[in-house]
Amino acid sequence: MRSILLFTFCFGWTLAADVEDKETLRQTFPAAAKLEVSNVIGSIRVTSSGSGQIEMVAQRTIRARDSAHLEQGKKEVTLETAVSGGTLKIGVQFPKCDCGDNWRRGDRDYNVQFDFEIRAPAATAVDVKTVNNGDVVVQGMNGDFSARNVNGRVGVLDAGGSGSASTVNGPVRLSFTRNPAAAVSAKTVNGRITAEYPRDLSATLRFKTLNGDVFTDFPTTMMSNEPPEREVRGGRYIYRGNRWFGARVGNGGPEHKFETLNGTIEIRQKGQ
Repeated sequence: MRSILLFTFCFGWTLAADVEDKETLRQTFPAAAKLEVSNVIGSIRVTSSGSGQIEMVAQRTIRARDSAHLEQGKKEVTLETAVSGGTLKIGVQFPKCDCGDNWRRGDRDYNVQFDFEIRAPAATAVDVKTVNNGDVVVQGMNGDFSARNVNGRVGVLDAGGSGSASTVNGPVRLSFTRNPAAAVSAKTVNGRITAEYPRDLSATLRFKTLNGDVFTDFPTTMMSNEPPEREVRGGRYIYRGNRWFGARVGNGGPEHKFETLNGTIEIRQKGQ
C-alpha cells in the first residue's frame, strides 16, 4: 500500500496551468527485435506495421504556471532513445527527487505529458509501461509482450504472442489471433479482466477474484481439489471463489493466470 501512496504524492497533484505548449515529435528507427517504451504521464499505443521500420509519433504537452516554468519543464523532462543488443529503448526522463530512487517530485510548477503512437513490424516483442493519465494498448503484434499501467486501462489486442498485462486501477483486456505458445498473465486490483481466444484453445486456466465472478463459454474441466461454486447459465460456465482455482480447456497446455481483487473475469471464445 505504501508504494501506491507514493505514486499519489508524486504524480497525483493538480496544477492550475496558465500556459500550455504542445509539440509533436516524430522519429523513425530501424526494425529491432524488441521495443521498450517507458512513460510516466500519458498514453502508449503500439500497432503493427508492414513498413519494416519503427515509427514513433510522440505528442508532448507541457502545462505550467508561467512561461519561465514552461521552459524549465522543456529542459528538465526529456525524451531519450537508445538501441542496445537488438532492443530499441524509448523513455521519458524526469529529474529525480529525494522521495525515493526513481520517484518524481510533485511540487513543480509544470506538468509534462507524453502520448505515444508507435508503429512497428508485427514480429517485434513489446515491453511498454506508463503510470498516469493514459491507457496502454498493444494491437496486432505477434511477438511476446509486457504491458503495464498504474492508473488506466491496458489492452493487448489481436495478439499472436505470449506475455503479461497488468494495471492497478483499470480494466485489462486481451484478445488473441492464435493460441499462445507460452504462459500468459493478466492482473489488476480494481477492474474487470476479459480475454478472447480462438475456439480451439488448449490451456490451463487459473483464476483469482475476491469481489467478482468468473465467466467462460469454453467447456472446462476443474482441476482443484476444492473447486469453487459452479453454475451453468445461458451456455456460460460461472464460477465463484475467493482463492486460486484452476480449470483445463481442451487438452490443457500453457498456464494462463487471471487475477483481480475487485472485478469479474470473463474468458470468451473469439467471435462469440
